[in-house]
Amino acid sequence: MDPRPILHVDLDSFFVAVERVLDPRLNGRPVAVGGSPESRGVVSSASYEARARGVRSGMAMARALRLCPVLVRVRGRHEVYARASKAVRGVLDGFSPVVEPLSVDEAWLDLGGTGILFGGAVDTAERIRREVRDRLRLDLTVGVAHNRLVSKVASTFAKPRGLFEVRLGCAAGFLAPLPVRSLPGVGPVTDRRLQELSIPRLGVLAATETWFLEAVFGNSGPSMRARARGEDSTPVRPPGEAPTRRSIGHEETFPEDIDDPRLLKARLRRLLDKAA
Repeated sequence: MDPRPILHVDLDSFFVAVERVLDPRLNGRPVAVGGSPESRGVVSSASYEARARGVRSGMAMARALRLCPVLVRVRGRHEVYARASKAVRGVLDGFSPVVEPLSVDEAWLDLGGTGILFGGAVDTAERIRREVRDRLRLDLTVGVAHNRLVSKVASTFAKPRGLFEVRLGCAAGFLAPLPVRSLPGVGPVTDRRLQELSIPRLGVLAATETWFLEAVFGNSGPSMRARARGEDSTPVRPPGEAPTRRSIGHEETFPEDIDDPRLLKARLRRLLDKAA
């Protein structure tokens, strides 16, 4: 029996999309959701019109406004986004009993055993996209594959408002020409190190000797090579079955620079208390 199909669904520019549902005047304009530049706010979500001008999530709002002076800033309403996310989850639950939220705007679905109800995985993905669009006026991008890893890369590849399937046996070929930073878990530091080693693409990483990667990256080296080949056996886990959370954190952005060690230590202690 073939491995079960896995979908990775990703709401496009989720916070901005919800704001546009509530205020259609924002449609077609460069929009960023986030804090004010005066209080060192950062961009939480940016429309594709804003991204075309260099605005990115995590960027300081002041810099975003310098890059795009006509940027429309929306403060953001996280309780509204939570309700919208819950509504989308309600749609997903109608297509599979095995749904694992990855974040407020992403989730995996295990479609094993659902074919008799909804047809093939691509047809099901298209139905999900259509239902979310018709009921909630939000756009979904969906990656279809036979494991979590490849489905997530496929959805990133298909953005925005796309649908892309990686068929069984085609994962390595799909991944091979992609830059190594496309692999989930490869951050800026690892990417830079791989570039220094003349390993710019996943196909090169997949063909690199295991002993060499282990010597450079330790135990994560062989795993990284396997993932570059599209290998991933991690199951989709509904929230009640998810493994124990590995980390928790709290953060604070200061309106002005603080160089007083005592004050910084006091703020740090407060954040640690919240985390604990």
